[in-house]
Amino acid sequence: MKNPTIVNECHPPPDNELEEIYERGYNLWNDGFFEQATECFAEAAIYHPLERRFLFAFACALKQQGETEQALKLFMHCIFLQADEPWAYFHIAGCLNTLGNITEACDALESTLTLCRSLNNDAASHHWLHQQAKSLLADLSY
Repeated sequence: MKNPTIVNECHPPPDNELEEIYERGYNLWNDGFFEQATECFAEAAIYHPLERRFLFAFACALKQQGETEQALKLFMHCIFLQADEPWAYFHIAGCLNTLGNITEACDALESTLTLCRSLNNDAASHHWLHQQAKSLLADLSY
């Protein structure tokens, strides 16, 4: 009898099933089931490593669970996939701060602020992000 795990690794699910896995993870996350959500995000990211939102969700889940170094690596990969998106830089700053790399964390926050300004839109999420990055940078720079 074939091992179903090996079969699944050799034959990734179709894109619509990956979307369902990601959505299930998102719903689990919102319901507070972080470990199960992390498993969903990991599965989606493994099968589709060039899909930024799968990697980003997986990185956020790892960061929340204290897997800072692993999360940092995934956030960096997110930047390679979309360099002009400020959220990854903000989370990188948080990881670097947790790891005690304050100067690098400040650099990542400066990048976050620059990108938020360059987007020049009125999105509430970017305004909130800009304010959070500015506040954290002030705290770290004291």
